[in-house]
Amino acid sequence: MPPGTNLAVLYYRHAFRDSTYHGGEQVGMPFRLETDIAIARYVRYLSVAGFTVDVQAIVPFGSVRLSQPASSVPNGAGDPFLGTAIWLLNDQIAKRYLAFGAFPGIPIGSYDATKGPVNVGSNQWQGIFQISYGQPIYGNLAFDVTGEYALYGANNDFAGLTYRQKPTYELQAHLRYALTPLTTVA
Repeated sequence: MPPGTNLAVLYYRHAFRDSTYHGGEQVGMPFRLETDIAIARYVRYLSVAGFTVDVQAIVPFGSVRLSQPASSVPNGAGDPFLGTAIWLLNDQIAKRYLAFGAFPGIPIGSYDATKGPVNVGSNQWQGIFQISYGQPIYGNLAFDVTGEYALYGANNDFAGLTYRQKPTYELQAHLRYALTPLTTVA
């Protein structure tokens, strides 16, 4: 978006899980987990030294409902993320973009150590790094790809234990279609 633009965005996701796996094999025990998570996101676009840059504040909130094998229903705010992205390539004419983003997660969300993994907050520092590229494919159809690397600090209060998580890697690919100059479907 052009520098000076402010965005307020709200995302919502409902997910239902009824099985669990260990070592690639489904575990034969009853399992039911539902989540309703929303994310409030504020974005401000700026121009810094000729580059488009944004600053972001991201706050997840919602509920996690485990009904089997035990019952637990935590609600509240998750760990907020503050971050920024810089567009290293911002070709408005050819509509090609390359951006790098960094988003630290701050462990201040709703967390109850006795509930272990069934929490809205994670009680651990996080760092997410992304690189994204996008360009048109044909006409109003465009392709975006994002590579993500995430690091996690230790949670020293995880049901009386210490929880450590290895870094994760993710690749996201998206197609976008511009219905009008102001409306896009992806």
